Amino acid sequence: LTEAGKKYSKTMADFISLQPEFDSATRTGNKMKVWCSTLKRCVETATPLQDLNQNFKIYKWRALCEIEAGVCDSMTYEQIEREYPNEFHERKKKKLTYRYPQGESYKDVIKRLEPVIFELERSTQPILVIAHQAVLRCLYGYFMDRPLEDVPRLTIDLHTVYRLTPTDYSTEVDKFTFGCAQSLFTDKTKAAMMNAHTQLQALGDSADVGNLSMVYLPGALSPKLDEQHPQKKQVRSSPRSAHHRKKKSQDELRTLKI
Repeated sequence: LTEAGKKYSKTMADFISLQPEFDSATRTGNKMKVWCSTLKRCVETATPLQDLNQNFKIYKWRALCEIEAGVCDSMTYEQIEREYPNEFHERKKKKLTYRYPQGESYKDVIKRLEPVIFELERSTQPILVIAHQAVLRCLYGYFMDRPLEDVPRLTIDLHTVYRLTPTDYSTEVDKFTFGCAQSLFTDKTKAAMMNAHTQLQALGDSADVGNLSMVYLPGALSPKLDEQHPQKKQVRSSPRSAHHRKKKSQDELRTLKI
């Protein structure tokens, strides 16, 4: 990770630790699972969560690794355009089905994510997924019922936590953005942190931890706001019953998504 990435990972861990899903009142972390890919940068992003609680377990999924770019691995888009112009333009025309030489396409990624999706569907515990842009696009597109053709171009913001909450007929999304330059622990931030922890101890189980987390890191953590409507941004997917999703067979999922 870069220095900015390390700062983000620590700030993200502090934010997550104050969420009710993390069981912050007892700091046991037994209410939430954390999944990440096996790639080093992803593991490093998840590590600060274990620093907060040594008993907290992180599960590594190879299926959550970034799309395999084959011969273009580790190259920038500018380098690919210069050295493999035909591949660059082919991918631009049909990003969903284009497969890198010796690599993967988005459809390949969706297929290998099937077991991850099934485990997410059947889980009764909150799960924090730390992964990569292509993988997060596929997961987000699935749970938000986005058309398959839109998945490769979905916007997944950097340094942002997306909280997806399934309801009976839709999925709600809250976005929390972390500014790298604002993620440093200033004296003001430390004071706010102590104040939030004091409130947590005073309120116990009745604490609104979601709101306290915004006091805890003022400025560093602020939900994405609509300019005309200054409130936490929520997005609802097309109506789809969570119960109905869980009843899909593997063949139906493959037909729907592949």
